[in-house]
Amino acid sequence: MRKLRLNCFEIILAMLNDQGLKPTTVNVRIRTNRAFLRHCYQEGWIDTPIHEKFKPIKTPEDEIQAFTPAEVKALLNQIDDSRFVILL
Repeated sequence: MRKLRLNCFEIILAMLNDQGLKPTTVNVRIRTNRAFLRHCYQEGWIDTPIHEKFKPIKTPEDEIQAFTPAEVKALLNQIDDSRFVILL
């Protein structure tokens, strides 16, 4: 176990990128490997803190569109207020 080196995980990262996985999927796998390496380091199974050397990759942020006033009105008009009382 003491023979684990950073280049082993750099190879794994390159393989993940070559598989055509989405960046979020790659990041889940990176975080899992980092947690395992952190545990190995804390237990003294490896000598160097490899987990500090690689980080999750940057992913584009999803832009969330807000409802327009017309969409909000359409949503509120769908409420059956004959059976329930809604306080706004």
